[in-house]
Amino acid sequence: MNANIPIQLSKLFSASSALSAAKTAAVVWMCGAVICLVGCVGQPEPVARDARGQPLDASAMEEAASSRSKVIGRMAPDFTLPDDNGQMRSLRDFRGRGWLVLYFYPADDTPGCTCQATEFTSLLYYFHNLDASVVGISSDAPNAHAHFRKQYALEIELLSDTDHKVMSQYGAFVDTTIAGLHEQRVIRSTFLIDPGGKIAWHWPEVIPKGHAQRVAEKLEALKAQR
Repeated sequence: MNANIPIQLSKLFSASSALSAAKTAAVVWMCGAVICLVGCVGQPEPVARDARGQPLDASAMEEAASSRSKVIGRMAPDFTLPDDNGQMRSLRDFRGRGWLVLYFYPADDTPGCTCQATEFTSLLYYFHNLDASVVGISSDAPNAHAHFRKQYALEIELLSDTDHKVMSQYGAFVDTTIAGLHEQRVIRSTFLIDPGGKIAWHWPEVIPKGHAQRVAEKLEALKAQR
């Protein structure tokens, strides 16, 4: 298959891998929430642990998940979505203008999602120095995004995918069955898209705390290779 042809990335995720990602995401969200409630306000951080009680190495876990990604090197699917002001933004708006950090998250004003958004905002100057923009996408409405940005003084762009169509294209919204219960779930994930519109890196599983820093480090490393 020609890597330059845009495709629906969700087709590259098998049912088993999607279920695995969803199960992991549930653990990651819980761990991320605990860390963010404590660590993001400057208090001593607890040791995050997985479902088996083992210490959770965020960097190693994310790298392992990325190594299984089947979409790195492919063209990112285009999209057009409203921002918090109702202005339409498209992927093509960023093409040829620099790198794009595109991340998908479950909901505004929740612990893990707030942690991610505030950390990306804190490092936005660094991303700009690396010639990169940061855009977050969730199913929240534009007015909810506007409230979220104002409440936490967020400087990153937030787009609304209320019908989950773009999330589905990027494999970030899947149907899962966990413990016998069927549900639809947003998979917290991040895509690093180069100026030509190709996916240079993909984090199919994300731990919120420290993720922005790990993305910045990966972007710097990838740019150094070019």
